[in-house]
Amino acid sequence: MNDPRRNSGRRALAALAAVLAVGLAATIATAGSINTSRSNIRKAHKMVFIDPAVPCGGLCFGGSVEGDQCSADADCTGGGFCRAIVDGRPVVPLVPNAVNEDGDPSCTPILAFNEQAGSPVSGWVLEEGGAELELKPGGNKIVDPLNPVGTSGDVFVKLKMKGVVDGNGDPVTATGSISLWVRQQRRDRSNGDTVDRDRHYSIPLPVQSGKAKLTTSLNAILNANGDHGLPVFAMEILSVDLLDSNGNSFGAQGYGIKEPGVK
Repeated sequence: MNDPRRNSGRRALAALAAVLAVGLAATIATAGSINTSRSNIRKAHKMVFIDPAVPCGGLCFGGSVEGDQCSADADCTGGGFCRAIVDGRPVVPLVPNAVNEDGDPSCTPILAFNEQAGSPVSGWVLEEGGAELELKPGGNKIVDPLNPVGTSGDVFVKLKMKGVVDGNGDPVTATGSISLWVRQQRRDRSNGDTVDRDRHYSIPLPVQSGKAKLTTSLNAILNANGDHGLPVFAMEILSVDLLDSNGNSFGAQGYGIKEPGVK
C-alpha cells in the first residue's frame, strides 16, 4: 500500500541530497567518468555565513520508515533514530514545540550551538562584519613529490572575517577552524576515475582581535598529513561550517533577507 508519509519523507531526503550536492564541480556525465568540461565549474566559489541554529526535527535513520521526517525517535518505528546532519555528523535535533504560519512543525526560541553548550564565555559570536570564504580550483603550485607534475590540481582557500566576539562581547584572539566536508570524484593516479568516501578537511582558523585573514590550499593540508595532492577532480561541497575554539559552529554557509525598511 502506498504510504503518503513515507513518500513525503523520501522526497524530503531527495531534496536534502540535492541541496547538499552544490559545489565546485559537475556530477558524473557518463558512467565511470569525470566531467570537468564546463568552464563555469572551474570558477571561484564564494560563500557568506549566517548564524547557525540547532536543527528542529530531522529524518529517520534506520528502522522501517527510514528517510521519513521526524520530530523524535518515537516517530522512527522499527528501531530507527531521529537525527539531523550538522557539520557532516548526525546529531539529536530539538523536538518541535510549535507550528509556523503554514502549519509546519517548528521550534521556538531559536537556539545557537553555543547556547546549547551552556553559553561558555569562550564561545564565539559573529557580529557585524561577518565572514566570506572563497574556494577556487586551479593548478598545483606546491613543489613536492606528493604533487606529481602534470597530474596535480588544487583548491585555493581564502577567508576574510571580522567582528568575532566572545561571551563578554570582547574581540576574540584564539584559534578555531573551518570544517569542510566534500565528496570527491577523482582521476586517481592508481585506479582511474573513482569517487572517494566523503572527506573532511579541518582548516585551522587563527583569529586575532576579532579578525582573521587566511590563505591556504587543500594540497597544503593534504601534504602536511603525508597525502598526495589532488589529481584531476570534481568536488561536491556537502557542508561548510566555521567552528569556534570549543568546536561549536558559529557560522554556516547561507543567506539572509532583511526586513523591509531596514538598511
